[in-house]
Amino acid sequence: MNTKTLALMTLATATLGWMVTPAGDVAASDKIINWTQSADLSTLDPSRAPDVASSQIIDQSGQGLYRSGKNNEPKLADAKKVDVSEDGKTWTITLRDNLKWSNGDPVTAQDYVYGWQRTIDPKNASTSANLMYNIENAKALNTGEQTDLSALGIKALDDKTLQINLLAPEPMMAKILTEKGFYPQNQAFEAKVGDKYGSTSTDTLYNGPFKVVGWNGSNKSYRLVKNKYYIDAKQVKPKEVHFQTVTDSSTGYNLYQSNKVDYTELSATQIKGVKGKAGYHQIKQARTQYLAFNVKTGILSNQTARQAMQRAINKAAMVKNVMSDSATMSKTFTPVGIVTDPKTKTDFAKANAVKNTGYNTKEAKRLWQKAMKQEGLKKTSLTLLADNDDSSKNQAQFLQSQLESHLPGLQVTVKTQPKTARVKAMLSSQFEMVLVGWNGDYADPLAFLANWQTGATANFGNWTDENYDAALTAAQTTDVMDNEARMADLGRAEKIYQTQVPATTLFDVTNSVMINPKVTGVQINTVGATFDFTKAVKK
Repeated sequence: MNTKTLALMTLATATLGWMVTPAGDVAASDKIINWTQSADLSTLDPSRAPDVASSQIIDQSGQGLYRSGKNNEPKLADAKKVDVSEDGKTWTITLRDNLKWSNGDPVTAQDYVYGWQRTIDPKNASTSANLMYNIENAKALNTGEQTDLSALGIKALDDKTLQINLLAPEPMMAKILTEKGFYPQNQAFEAKVGDKYGSTSTDTLYNGPFKVVGWNGSNKSYRLVKNKYYIDAKQVKPKEVHFQTVTDSSTGYNLYQSNKVDYTELSATQIKGVKGKAGYHQIKQARTQYLAFNVKTGILSNQTARQAMQRAINKAAMVKNVMSDSATMSKTFTPVGIVTDPKTKTDFAKANAVKNTGYNTKEAKRLWQKAMKQEGLKKTSLTLLADNDDSSKNQAQFLQSQLESHLPGLQVTVKTQPKTARVKAMLSSQFEMVLVGWNGDYADPLAFLANWQTGATANFGNWTDENYDAALTAAQTTDVMDNEARMADLGRAEKIYQTQVPATTLFDVTNSVMINPKVTGVQINTVGATFDFTKAVKK
């Protein structure tokens, strides 16, 4: 194989999507777009953001070497040219001219080195870190086996040239590089603000389409303001996008009806009354909703007990009655619609769903009584942690009812918290059961299944299995260039997850929302950040 240049192929995508409108023809709209989020921001630090709300804003205010275009296809962003060596292990990347931070300082190759080192540094507990594990020394650094961050396989050859050294060829690398954990970060700025970095909008620096303005670290309203130093600023249409946190669906819908917001998420009860109305949309997301178990806690350490809980939940009823059919029942951790299994020519999730793991109250009771006997228990109690928004509360109450009704001797207490508090508890494994969703960073099963690798930050419940780890390792190394073998490895891991039940998957998420018909040009993504506002216009 000759050295290949990816720039031409990727720039073709950019020309069809990102750069389709000539710069002189783009006019910013003077009308302010008003958006809602269902949770508060927790941070603007791309190496530390574990939640959807924070990631949504970071993706608008920053970017990496690639950026997600239409249909989730990666297109060159900060990178001008990407050369890959014959063996696929060395990527040499040339940055574009005149890249700048929002304070006017140049964005350099060293900013990328520093940003990636922060993401892999275990003290930052980045949920993006496992995406770097195919980079030389990344896993050893993230697990603490090595401590010299300069050993990470990324080097600045000069101010505009990066070299990335991989352990194995990575066909998904361009998609992975769109993720926030791979953004550049300015070491001098961080040194100036110290521990406050990312904790407020003024203690953060931006290289993306927008700057964040007005977030003091805890308030519920803030703005995206066009970043004049952004490399493609001429292509950014809106001057501002205003955000506010709205956790109560009734409040959100009232604000929408009174034209105070242009977007709001709907509750299950609201969906029935607005289907078919102008502005109603169902947004399919590559997002899995699941009930995670802390396998180091009480009866949840018993695999048979976890299997019983999996069988005790009527997912079909949950989708129909709790979600008003705005979701799809699921068995697999990988959502339907991510990729086609090359051997069976069917959807990966459907091809790898394990039989006899679904709702069965008789089997659930049998397994539960067996587990209780093994643990010497007649009664036990568990706490289910969930967010305090309406949808999460309703889901948690349904799960509570299902588990208590079908598993004799079990008492479940629901504990709701603001998302930032729930995420903090979850990351530190301070929970027994937690209701959580996971958005894939790119369209591949590995973007989901890597969560359950031993030591992964997103493996909140501390589950570990040698065969699972081996399957994912094979998919990332020996079988990485053989798509059929790679998918077989990932399918094997998927089946182990379903059988050992470190969590029970509930459904694939479809968000039912209202979007003001006067707002056009918002790019909707199924993976990564749901929205891209760079071409948005409010008429």
